[in-house]
Amino acid sequence: NRRYQQLRRLYAPFVNRWVALSEDLARYLTDAVGIARPRVSQIYNGVDLSRFDAAGIPAGTPTDATTGASPARSSGEPIEGCPFNPQQHRLVGTVGRMVDIKAPTHLARAFVALLAQRPDWRDRLRLVMVGDGPLRAEAETVLAAGDASALAWLPGERSDVPDVMRALDAF
Repeated sequence: NRRYQQLRRLYAPFVNRWVALSEDLARYLTDAVGIARPRVSQIYNGVDLSRFDAAGIPAGTPTDATTGASPARSSGEPIEGCPFNPQQHRLVGTVGRMVDIKAPTHLARAFVALLAQRPDWRDRLRLVMVGDGPLRAEAETVLAAGDASALAWLPGERSDVPDVMRALDAF
């Protein structure tokens, strides 16, 4: 948005250090806004792995070489209010705002496409999309058009995000 770029350029002389939470944002600040690279630091958002990691991962499980994190595993615990059982279904999903930058409709389309390619997965694969926003209705429309509404759960905004994420087999 040009207006925001201009606004950032206007107050840039009053900012000593810009903190970007991603490489994309750092590039935006340097390339589009024109902030000098030495004034931009990049610090990723931290994630408390103990809150989101499924309980019971055995000691000695291989870890991610860069972070030391254990690979995600479903907790197998049901999500409160969810019509799907992690013991019977493979849950794939996401948690986030349903807005353009998060592209929730891409996930809905991918889910529908996967079921079209692998119809035998319809009895086990389920989609969980937690969050709310202007694209929620569009994601629901995509799922309905792909005859996948009954295989998806879109409960809206929730406060038990760690529990939801621990129950997912793939995020």
